[in-house]
Amino acid sequence: MIKKILISIIIPVFNSERYVTEAIESIYLQNCHYSLEIIVVDDGSTDNSSSNVKSFSHVQYVYQKNQGVAAARNTGLNAARGEYIAFLDADDIWPADKLSVQYTYHMEHPDVDLTYGKQMNYRDEDSHYMPRREHVLLEQEKYHFMSLFTRKEIFQRVGHFNTEYKVGSDFEWYTRARERGLVIKRLEQVLVYRRIHGSNLSINAKERYDAMFKMLRASMKRKQ
Repeated sequence: MIKKILISIIIPVFNSERYVTEAIESIYLQNCHYSLEIIVVDDGSTDNSSSNVKSFSHVQYVYQKNQGVAAARNTGLNAARGEYIAFLDADDIWPADKLSVQYTYHMEHPDVDLTYGKQMNYRDEDSHYMPRREHVLLEQEKYHFMSLFTRKEIFQRVGHFNTEYKVGSDFEWYTRARERGLVIKRLEQVLVYRRIHGSNLSINAKERYDAMFKMLRASMKRKQ
């Protein structure tokens, strides 16, 4: 009998050999006993990311030529067998209660379609799972995709990620989810630790603004 998967966790990877091990370990350290599958989609890495991922025997490794993070997440979605979906970037980590907090909330509130929590940023110099106070940059209140938790069938209603967006495809998806009237709840717990390092600070402001204006135009057009 094929084991029923409750939660599928999708990790897109591109040249993340320095970080991906910690990301996967933070999933293994979850204080829950649900049936999980971890799907790592390698988006054409040229470093040793694949070797680090393959060192975990229970991780599903999928390789594709470089197409961007939106395409990698879509590949993971197509491979996922779980009833619920969560995403984690290869350079971020989860607190140990991340999945249990959200799954329990969804069981207690079946009318809620999607949950996310607070994000705590920390500097690359601190490699501990629970970052030291002096390394915390800020605790933000806005939507944080890496803490998203939802049922897989929601992606049938909202659609997959738009591969036209090099930057912000996660927020573009969230915008469409809100337009479709999903019941979305922000939880008060910190549910993801975002690592601040040179690579994720390298996207310039113009790329972000261009992506945001493109999203706004597309949203306005859908509402016409």
